[in-house]
Amino acid sequence: MKPIEPRRPSDPRPGNKPYYIKEACPQCGVPLVLVDKAENPRTPEDKIWHDEWMCPDCRDGVYMDWPPGKH
Repeated sequence: MKPIEPRRPSDPRPGNKPYYIKEACPQCGVPLVLVDKAENPRTPEDKIWHDEWMCPDCRDGVYMDWPPGKH
């Protein structure tokens, strides 16, 4: 069964991994994590933006998990 495509920034991603972008940091290869969870692990699920990811090692910016053509 194919995972359900996220339609909104607040929609959780299947497997808690980015859906539209690569799962790993392009600089160091470490798996990306949700920005909200990296900054505050106690962030309630309904307050998480599931389209904002970052590298926990490089902390070099935010990677947006958007469909192609929406950048």
